[in-house]
Formats: sequence, structure tokens, C-alpha cells
Amino acid sequence: MKPRTTWTMLALCGLALSLAVATRLRAAVQAQSASLDAPPHAAVRELVSAVPFRVEEPFTHAWRRERPAVRAGYLLVLAVDPEFVRPRDTPEPVLYAGGQTVERVNHGFESARVVAILPSETDARGDPALDLAETPFWFGAPDLPERIDAAAIRAESERAPASAVRRFSAEEVRAALKRGGSELVLARREDLEALAGALVLEHAPDERDLAEGLLVPPMK
Repeated sequence: MKPRTTWTMLALCGLALSLAVATRLRAAVQAQSASLDAPPHAAVRELVSAVPFRVEEPFTHAWRRERPAVRAGYLLVLAVDPEFVRPRDTPEPVLYAGGQTVERVNHGFESARVVAILPSETDARGDPALDLAETPFWFGAPDLPERIDAAAIRAESERAPASAVRRFSAEEVRAALKRGGSELVLARREDLEALAGALVLEHAPDERDLAEGLLVPPMK
């Protein structure tokens, strides 16, 4: 066999091997994406703690396309399936609660604990009107939360399989609220972020850098 023919055969073999590897990798990515789109179980596992909050200075909910103003809500700690919060360079599964997107303060991959901000409409007293015991929690398809609007939330709610949705009992909610403590009445979002940072330190100590950044008062 001539040298040129040998090199051609080797090149073709290498190309075939590369294509096979690429095909396997693509199939693995597609399988992972499919599993994140339609999980066979509730990826939100436990309501670890919850505390209602109010802010005197409303802030923008940037994890919604409409960017609504937030005056009240809940600061939560959730136990989750870590695969759904694994840091990645592509869109991640969006966390929903009822008719709202949930702002994840930290990743929570190593700890399987996510500190989150759940905005809520207010009642006549200005307190969060949302009843956590009547609110379904689930991870939807990977996307950028800032692209999600009310119509997208309804679509995600309709297509989420019952097995992927977590509802907390009244007893679970009462226990979480007890662990969370008294309602927070704060001046601004930065005060809420500082408290969220303290929760990250407690529940996700591997994310200390993030927590300490939240605890540092912003420069004026």
C-alpha cells in the first residue's frame, strides 16, 4: 500500500471515530435535556425554611420578562435535586412557584440547597398574599428566566407532569415558617440580599464567596 493511501485510510478512520464520538455526545446531551424537560420526579424536594418579607422601596423582579415591581414575598430555602441546579453555560431549568418565576440567589449544586426569592402580590395590610400551602413548585424547561412571561408560565404549568410538581402540606409550610422566623420588614432589596447571603452561608457554605458578596453593603 502506498504511503498516501495509508494516510488517507488513517484520516478516514480518525474522521469516522470523531463522528461517532460526536454522535454519542450529542445523544447524551439530548437525553440530559429531555430528562430536565420532563423529570420523572419532583426536583423540588423540601421547603426547608420560609420567611415572609415586605420592602418599603419596591424592587424589580428581573427574573420575569414583564419586570414587575416587588413589594412583598417570601425568602425561601429549598432542598432540590442538584442536577437541576448544576452550573452550566447553557440555559438552566427555570424554577416556578404557582404563577411566578422564582429568583435563585445561589446555585445550590453541591449543597442541594437553594436560597430563593419568591415575589408575591400583597394583601390589604401589605403582607404577602400568596399561600405557600396552595402553591405548586416545579422546575420547567431550560430557559432564561428574563424571557419568561405570564403566557410562558401558564404553558409550563400545563405541560408539567404531576410527578414533577411538589406541593407542600399545611404542616410542612407551618414548620418552614417557624424555622424562618418573624416577618421581615425591610427598607430595600439590598437588606433582603444581605439576609439571603446569611442563609447561603448557613445552607450552602461551599458558595461562601457569593454569600460574602451579598453581605457586603453596596458602595454609595
